[in-house]
Amino acid sequence: MRKLGWVVVVFAILLTVPASAAPKPDQYTEKFYVVSASTTPSTGHCYMTLKNGNANYDVVGGNALQRCSVFNPGQTLLGRFHKYGMQGIEILGTDKDGKAKTFWYVINNVNYLPPS
Repeated sequence: MRKLGWVVVVFAILLTVPASAAPKPDQYTEKFYVVSASTTPSTGHCYMTLKNGNANYDVVGGNALQRCSVFNPGQTLLGRFHKYGMQGIEILGTDKDGKAKTFWYVINNVNYLPPS
């Protein structure tokens, strides 16, 4: 009977771990304002300037094989910084089918703004 109890506990843990590892919309607590956005048709790279707090972040994403999503200037996006520091920004969006998707952008440059 004890073995059955342990099996149930282990099975319950295995069911909850993958679900908690998947990104959830409420994990994207940073707000980024799109200052500018463009795509280079020949390479498929997209370039955006995102404002968050007292800084503008120049970011790039995508390549010729995997087009990235370019958002519109003036949009407010939900995202988060890379968990190991200022390597990139992950933005929550939707794909062409309306399914939730994350888009990864590498930070090329940071411009700190004077306090307002």
